[in-house]
Amino acid sequence: MTERIKAILFLGLSLHCGAVLSQLGGEEYEPTPEYLDATFDKNDAQRVAAGFSAAVPIDNDTSMLGGMTEAADLVVRGQVLSQEYDYDERGVPSTHTTFLISEKLKGEGSKNQLTLVQRGGPAQNDPDKIMMTSHAHYFNVGEEEVLFLETDPVTTSPFLRVAVMSRYRVFQDRVYSEDGHGVVVVPLQNGRDFGLKQSEVRNPDPSFKNIYIGTQRFEKKVGSEGSRFGTRNRGKAAAKGAVQEGVDVNVFVGLIWESVGSAQ
Repeated sequence: MTERIKAILFLGLSLHCGAVLSQLGGEEYEPTPEYLDATFDKNDAQRVAAGFSAAVPIDNDTSMLGGMTEAADLVVRGQVLSQEYDYDERGVPSTHTTFLISEKLKGEGSKNQLTLVQRGGPAQNDPDKIMMTSHAHYFNVGEEEVLFLETDPVTTSPFLRVAVMSRYRVFQDRVYSEDGHGVVVVPLQNGRDFGLKQSEVRNPDPSFKNIYIGTQRFEKKVGSEGSRFGTRNRGKAAAKGAVQEGVDVNVFVGLIWESVGSAQ
């Protein structure tokens, strides 16, 4: 797995190229791609993953990538395939979100689809009325996510079979919070794990603020206390800053694989 991650991370590593050139004695030498690949180490991966400035910490107990992976029963990368609505005998709606799994990073099972069931959705006889719950996670068809999940397959409640512990949106091959803040990973002082940070400025793409439920569209508003990811509004200074991209999704996924391997 380490060799696969090395190959992925090699592309575009100008920081690493400079380091190799200095070790070889200046411009007289031109390192080959094979040499760069062979000498790419964990420190280089850390520099690539943390190569963004103007980032603020995510202040919660699950900000360590290894800790999040260990706590989750299932970690997957997948795309929202469909959303359907079901109703109980009282007409209360529930939303069934099905993901097409492209990569299973932790957990057992051979299925390539996963369905998340949550309370809420359009009213059975009036699509203009929408039931929303504060603890629900909202997804749009076609969007890609990295999900850290808690599972209870023996429960009689469909709402408890799969629960979202943490989620990260993949947009243009970069990792973001659900509200559009670029997520980066930085090495912690213990040298064994990575912490998560996110940019102050949100990506302005409409997909980060629009939620579609039935035939209705809602626009998310992030107040001064920020989203559930812990972002705080830094006022006008933050609004003037440049949009920061998140870490490359293959780097992010590779570090999850590393944390799974180190725990075994």
